[in-house]
Amino acid sequence: LNDLMPDAHRVFLRTLERYVVLGDYCFVHAGIDPKRTTKSLRLTEVAKLRKSLCSVLERGLATGGASDNTYRDFYGGRGGYQNEFLTYGRTGEPCNNCGLALKRIVVGGRGTWVCEKCQK
Repeated sequence: LNDLMPDAHRVFLRTLERYVVLGDYCFVHAGIDPKRTTKSLRLTEVAKLRKSLCSVLERGLATGGASDNTYRDFYGGRGGYQNEFLTYGRTGEPCNNCGLALKRIVVGGRGTWVCEKCQK
């Protein structure tokens, strides 16, 4: 896919290639629309996304990861990061930042939730 359409490759997909589970939260924290192309990002936005990625990964590790209905750690316990999700599964609910209703969209065949006001 990268060889076929490198210019049109979405930022979200690039992030998902490396950090599948927490990818969309990086965009929420950075305020970036996951449908944007990599070429559309300004250097300041790239820096913001990098900082967000590091923060989200650190928090995810500190809380034992994000658990859905099936994931368990080595000891059978659940992670705790899902308790801090800002958008996941909250279609129609208000954004914690601005109050606009969150939307579920599909990017690269994967569902993600966005605030169209906060994520540009």
